[in-house]
Amino acid sequence: MKQMEPQVKQALQSLPKATFSGYYRGGFEVKMTKREAALILGVRRGGSPYVAAKINEAKDLLEGQAKK
Repeated sequence: MKQMEPQVKQALQSLPKATFSGYYRGGFEVKMTKREAALILGVRRGGSPYVAAKINEAKDLLEGQAKK
């Protein structure tokens, strides 16, 4: 196991980092704005319909699992 440590560290470092570092402090808006939506999703401009569908699919899946 000890000999695998460098490979595991390298693999972990190569994973994409999910952060909300670009999100502003101070909480959410009462009604979501385009700026807030882009910050939450980590995009600079509008997304694609495909990515939006995948995000909704992931949300539906996780909500379905939470109900079980």
